[in-house]
Amino acid sequence: MAERTISQRTGTSRRSRRPSTLRQKLARCLESNAFEHFLLVLVTLDVIFVITELSYLLLVNRCTEECRADPVWLIVLQHISLGITVFFVVEIILRLLVLGMDYYTTAPHSGLHILDSAIVIASSILEFSLKVDPPLIADVSRPADRVCRAARPTSLPWSSFSDFGE
Repeated sequence: MAERTISQRTGTSRRSRRPSTLRQKLARCLESNAFEHFLLVLVTLDVIFVITELSYLLLVNRCTEECRADPVWLIVLQHISLGITVFFVVEIILRLLVLGMDYYTTAPHSGLHILDSAIVIASSILEFSLKVDPPLIADVSRPADRVCRAARPTSLPWSSFSDFGE
C-alpha cells in the first residue's frame, strides 16, 4: 500500500471525480499531467537561462569592479530565473500542505521528490545569498547556484516524458 492515489491522500471517494474542497482541487492540480508538463517547461527555460548566464560570465573578459556592468538582457534573465525559483519554492510548500509528507515518503518517485526539493531549496538559498552585498559571497555562491540549478532536470520524474504525447 505504498502507492496512494490523490483520492486516498485527500479524502475524496473514487466515485466522486469532482473535488469538493480547495485542498482536493489543489491536489488534483499539483498531480495533473498538465502541471507536470508546465514544470518541465519552466525547468527547461531555467536551464537555458543558467547556461546563457554561465556562458556570458565565462566568455566575457572580466575587468575591474569599477568598469563592470552587466548588460540589461542578463539582468532580465536573472530576474526571470529568480521568479522561477520562487515559483518552485511555493510549489514545494503547496505540496507539503496539500499532499503531506506522504508525497516525500511513500509516493512513487519519492526519492526523486526529495532530491528535487533539496535542489530547489539549496538553489533558492544560494540565489538569495547573491543579493547580499559582500562580493566574496556572490563570487563563491554564483557558480555553485548555477551548477545546482542546472542539476534540477536530473531530479524530475522521467515518467512525465512518457505522458507528454497524450
